[in-house]
Amino acid sequence: MKVSVSGTTVTLTGTANSWYQKEEAARIAWKTPGIWNVKNELEIDYEYFL
Repeated sequence: MKVSVSGTTVTLTGTANSWYQKEEAARIAWKTPGIWNVKNELEIDYEYFL
């Protein structure tokens, strides 16, 4: 996962292991003082075991 900041915008890129991880990363970014925008471009990478 990569986090970049430009002014008041945070961009999250890379992969997360679950939807929970993706959403949690965005929640943490939103709580950062001075951040007004979050671009959550994380992709979910998980495997199904049958």
